[in-house]
Amino acid sequence: MTKKNKNEKVPQGWFAAGIGAIFFALAIPFIIIYISKTDIKVKELGQLGPLGDFLGGSTIGLLSIASIFFIIHTILIQSKELSLQRKELSLTREELEKTREEHRTSNLNMKEQQFDNTFFNLVDNYHKTIKDISIRKNGEYYQGRSAINVMKKFLQKGLYDSYGSRDAMQKALNDSIDGLIKKFGYAFDHYFKTVYTVLNMVHISEFSIKTKLMYLKIFLSMISSDEKYLLYCMGFTTYGKETRELLLKYDSELRSFVEFDEIKEIYKLMENSSTSHLEDTE
Repeated sequence: MTKKNKNEKVPQGWFAAGIGAIFFALAIPFIIIYISKTDIKVKELGQLGPLGDFLGGSTIGLLSIASIFFIIHTILIQSKELSLQRKELSLTREELEKTREEHRTSNLNMKEQQFDNTFFNLVDNYHKTIKDISIRKNGEYYQGRSAINVMKKFLQKGLYDSYGSRDAMQKALNDSIDGLIKKFGYAFDHYFKTVYTVLNMVHISEFSIKTKLMYLKIFLSMISSDEKYLLYCMGFTTYGKETRELLLKYDSELRSFVEFDEIKEIYKLMENSSTSHLEDTE
């Protein structure tokens, strides 16, 4: 028998005392008769009265004590049962809490798995979009990241003479992005919307900031410097403002973009940041 079972067993002492008191009460009249050496004989019905008084007087007290012992034993049983019920309720609550936590963890894991599947499917779609980009310039066709490089150079050319002031750069950005969209149309628009879809899906997820940052870093690590140049420049126009605001929620200084020298020059002018600060981002 384990220690737990011993603790849960109701003590039988009071019950045994009650049984003993009953037997002792039944034996008392005979003991008295034996000790007094009295010969009890009932010849007439009227003599039963004194006999009854004798038996009642010699046993009633012990029988009352026996009943008290039984009552105490009953109280102990009920107390033990109540204690066991409380333990069972406590264990039930603990089990329910564990079950609830398991369900919560399971649901969270399921959500993470579903998000992972969706996220990496979108990343695959992003790579496919890059691969499918096809543009024509000066009679030549460019595909994939080569096409992205051509668009970047087109934008750089439009900004070449605009590094004198912030206003001049802002105007050049607006004009150059408009020209980029008009010249390369669907190819660039489809690419940009694909990138925004991935970023926004991470943003609207129910995960913690830390988890969102992890997914954003994974995705941004796949984006080339030419793409980051285009995305950064677009952020200063109405066309890319929403994307820029989304990224700023997780990187207030866009360090993953400013690490490139070509972007630093625009950053200095548009963000009014000191050179010493930019050196810290290297």
